[in-house]
Amino acid sequence: MSKISKYTDVAIICLIGYLIAVAIFQHFTQNITLSLNFYIGVAAWLFTVWFKTSKNDAKYAVFILLLCAVFNIILFTASVSSFGRVYYLYKGDNLNIASLGLNPFILLIFLLYFSVNRKVGLELYTNVFYGSDKEAELKTNKEIEFYYIKFNDSTYEELVKFYKNYKSYPLSAQVALKKIHEERELSIMNF
Repeated sequence: MSKISKYTDVAIICLIGYLIAVAIFQHFTQNITLSLNFYIGVAAWLFTVWFKTSKNDAKYAVFILLLCAVFNIILFTASVSSFGRVYYLYKGDNLNIASLGLNPFILLIFLLYFSVNRKVGLELYTNVFYGSDKEAELKTNKEIEFYYIKFNDSTYEELVKFYKNYKSYPLSAQVALKKIHEERELSIMNF
């Protein structure tokens, strides 16, 4: 992580801590109750602080924290903000769970954070939807091994048929065929 990314993470964590402190102050000084989303948000914030201060590689922690807060899954304020309305949960209200919605203030913070840490966001997106580079490499190696075992038990005549259709096979099968060609020192194809 670059220096600016680390400073941005610290700034966001401090800003969220300030919002939490204000919400707790409002809870005790005004007639406002805190929602379950707020308590989950505080727990997630504490976990993020712990995770970032430990030796773990926590480059996605703040990104995920903000992403959950954008949709009001977790809250850091006593008010519940959604486009078009802002409301408080007062003591005596039966509903202590804030409704889901798009929080414009946190969305603005998220967009600012994403503009600084674009690489982290795109990397997280790629890992979630396409898998990491290690997973892709492992999958490719398994496919190569599968085709190697499949083709290696073949006779010379069968291999000649396989090499005639060499271009129609997937890339991992082509790698396995090339490996068998080199190991057996065959002269069927020129690579």
